[in-house]
Amino acid sequence: MEVLDPESSGSVSCQNLTVLNKTNEFEARGLLYDATSSGLITFALPVIGTIGCLINASFLFVVFRIRRMRTITNAYLCNLAVSDILFLLTATVASSLQFHSSPVNFDKYRTGIAGCILFNFLIYTFFFASIALVTLVSLERYFAICSPLKQWLTSGKARTAKLLVITWVIAASMAAVNVPAFIVLMPVCVDWPDTEAFQGFPEVVGDCKPIAPWFTQVSRVSRMIPFFVAMAGNVYMYSRITLTLKRRFIVNTDEAAASSQAINHVQSVRRQVSAMLIATGTAFFLCQVSTQVHVLLEMISSLTGVGYLSPQQRVVFLWINRMLLYANSTINPVVYNVTNQRYRSAFNAAILHCDTNMTTKQRGSHRPGMERDTAQQTIHTTLM
Repeated sequence: MEVLDPESSGSVSCQNLTVLNKTNEFEARGLLYDATSSGLITFALPVIGTIGCLINASFLFVVFRIRRMRTITNAYLCNLAVSDILFLLTATVASSLQFHSSPVNFDKYRTGIAGCILFNFLIYTFFFASIALVTLVSLERYFAICSPLKQWLTSGKARTAKLLVITWVIAASMAAVNVPAFIVLMPVCVDWPDTEAFQGFPEVVGDCKPIAPWFTQVSRVSRMIPFFVAMAGNVYMYSRITLTLKRRFIVNTDEAAASSQAINHVQSVRRQVSAMLIATGTAFFLCQVSTQVHVLLEMISSLTGVGYLSPQQRVVFLWINRMLLYANSTINPVVYNVTNQRYRSAFNAAILHCDTNMTTKQRGSHRPGMERDTAQQTIHTTLM
């Protein structure tokens, strides 16, 4: 099959191309966007994407504005917010360009090979970065709760910066592994019905294809293995964190008379932060797992030749997955505010300007005592 330059599509001859015979109107309409897909692409995705970008940007603003929010944990969460914003922008732009450039639901011919490479590379970079960042946050919590001495000895801004650089480099490298699965723009000719409704429809359409069929399987495996390994690792860490905090809560209850107010405050913050991050990680994997199950089914189907989903079911599944991915990239800051009082307080101070405790105590005009300072220092350097 011939690979052509989209810029010359106006003078393309179908002589050497595969021809899709869609002279039957019912079959021809199967290539077009249905009303649901059109509404989701033109309205739902841009609205959700805009809301998600604003929510994540507000979290970045809070961390920038409130000094005590500039912690190691929030360094990872800020990078996760950036990844979510870029994913929402890239995915929304890609779907909008494809929709407005052609009425054919799979046609990427007008966006060209550059679109095939660029959009897929960026989206997979943000996918792998998100997995790594969620796992890094879990590791920080795990060491802080289960191995506090080790966490205290190894944590620091320099280490965090190195881990973030490594995360993005690895994410981009993993995304590059997937590029050969989308690097060929394969054109086909469509023989449309000879009716007024189909006048002016593109004669040549194209889709992004692999340079060899086995690259599709490599791409699928390269996405599934990191995801499921990370999910298993995070479940293990969440379990250990929960059990450790539960044991410490029982010990603290039995020895309440011997515990200082500062230590109780530290333990309370640990529980809140851990609960928040476990909720964030759980939401991430729940929103992503459907997509990876779909990838697994597609791989099994291609290897066995057995179709597990009808074309209609596949479209529904794809849209459910897409909406879950958009939701996942939108809800994280909401989870922070719902599950953690400190984040709500910081948001109120930065956005709503109504946290009097922060505007006085955090700026140094009030010193609550040595125990309080010690507790806050521990929270900033070790817990967060």
